[in-house]
Amino acid sequence: MRWTHWMLLLCLTTAMSAMASDNVALVMPVGQVDLTPYLASSLDDPQPDSLFYDDGTPAILNTGTSYWCRVRFTPLVDFNIISVYHYIIDGSGTAPCSLYVFAELPAPGGQDGLAVRPGPQPANGWIDVNFNDTVTVLANQDFYIVFGPVPGGGQSNGAWNSIADGGSTSARSSLSTQGIFGTYQNFPYDWILRIGGTFANTFVDLAAGDLTNDVDGIGPAFDFLPGEDVLFTQSVTNIGTGEAAAYVVDFSVTGPAGTVVYEETMVGENLADGATANFETSTPFTANAEGEYMARAVCSAGDDGSAENDTAYFRFFVGGNDRWYRYDDDEDPDSYLNFGSWLRLGYLFHTC
Repeated sequence: MRWTHWMLLLCLTTAMSAMASDNVALVMPVGQVDLTPYLASSLDDPQPDSLFYDDGTPAILNTGTSYWCRVRFTPLVDFNIISVYHYIIDGSGTAPCSLYVFAELPAPGGQDGLAVRPGPQPANGWIDVNFNDTVTVLANQDFYIVFGPVPGGGQSNGAWNSIADGGSTSARSSLSTQGIFGTYQNFPYDWILRIGGTFANTFVDLAAGDLTNDVDGIGPAFDFLPGEDVLFTQSVTNIGTGEAAAYVVDFSVTGPAGTVVYEETMVGENLADGATANFETSTPFTANAEGEYMARAVCSAGDDGSAENDTAYFRFFVGGNDRWYRYDDDEDPDSYLNFGSWLRLGYLFHTC
């Protein structure tokens, strides 16, 4: 390989590494923002229905500068796109935010709708703008929202920035540092971007929320001893527009040997659109072998429109005091906290 090829490879590797390392933890005082559900009163022109994939918890921002963002949406029934809601922080100055609708993979001149939000942007809040035309997309057809350029930079620098939740939904969000039609890299979180409009029909979409455990009635724990009884709780939300008449939640636990060591199925009914139900297992799980376990809960219904948000996982360890009690991923740090007088941190240890 020629030295010029090595230099090109080094530059590409460095650029991609820099993009990944720009994702940092968002610092926000407790109670400063509540996005689940977001209030219609905080929007300029709220629409009857909405599409979104974020979990409502702001957690991450990217400290890169002048980048573009893209989100892929897939409605379960025909959908009329009217407006867009996007959560922004650090807005000041005159930098605008341009947002485009593409019914197909974005390409120059291929936009189907445009919206521009002139500066200044909110210091901490929603922007809500209508597109220049209503765009209708068919059921199960991908469409894309592209927005930017994001001034970005570090938090509280006075240049508006986009924020994301702490987890990804089927790699729907991406980021480009090469302009609006540059190469987009997968962004491992969900931009807090929501589309307002109207659904043509009603549908059911069950979404699995948090999966937690309760060890011997003490509370949740990631490490405990063999012989202790464990119950699991799973929350299920119907984020569709119609009632889920009947549905099930299947719990299972895979043990250290890779085999399923526990199963239980629970039945639910009449879950209204927007409603949440919590299911706690009735039969305790008791681990006898030491090692790593993975609990899983899957919610499903015959008329559930999407399977990509139906599953939740919970990893825990049983027995053995020859390891550190830690929950990090044993990799280099990729999140940071800026400390302030308002910040309080707490740690809960459940000793074995």
